[in-house]
This record gives sequence, structure tokens and C-alpha cells, in this order.
Amino acid sequence: MSAANGRAQICSSISPGQNVGLEGMADQDERYVLAEEYATLVKRLWDCWEPGAILHDRASGVLVDPAKVHNIDYAGKYDASRGPLNSGPCPEGRPIIAQAGGSSTGRAFAAAMPTPSSRRPRGART
Repeated sequence: MSAANGRAQICSSISPGQNVGLEGMADQDERYVLAEEYATLVKRLWDCWEPGAILHDRASGVLVDPAKVHNIDYAGKYDASRGPLNSGPCPEGRPIIAQAGGSSTGRAFAAAMPTPSSRRPRGART
């Protein structure tokens, strides 16, 4: 972890569909479609700032080099964003993304991300 401790938790079990206009909870496979799309969107937003985009030049009064901040023009089934992210990047680049699903679909989703997955094995006591 960095000093900034940036992190995000992607949870697909608490009716995320209501945030994108669905009436109720989508089935499990569709919830992971939502989660994958959301993860793709936020990673693109985090990556739209090039290294060195924040100049913070007090002498000139220039904070950001606009040539180093880019739109992402992302459109998925559930989410869309022109970008760019309206805040600068985290010191570590991308925050850690965690996912806690224990189903086969959840484990496959977690395996596709280069960040931690946390789950309680079936039958484990808490």
C-alpha cells in the first residue's frame, strides 16, 4: 500500500443494477457484466491523466498541463463517460481494486484483475 492508501471495492451482490436503471437485482452473471464494465470504466478514468500532468507551477499559475489529460469516450451496456476524471491521479497511479465474490464467476472476475481478492472459503467460520 502507498501512503495514499487508494482502494476500491467492487461488490456485485447489493443490487448494483438500481444505480444504472434496472428495476431489481440482476442475475449473478449479469451482475458480473456490470462489475466488469464498471472496473473497465474506472481504470480508464484513472489512466486518462499522463504522468507529469500536474505541474503545480506557482510562478506561471499553471496547475495542470491539459495536453496530458485525455477524454476516454467510453460507452458500455450500462455505463458511459466522456471523461476525463475531474481530479488528478493517485500518487500510486491506480488504486487497488478488491473483489470478494466466492462463486466461480466471482473468482474468474477476480483472477482477471491484477489486484487482491478476498473471500471466505465455503464452510469457514467467522
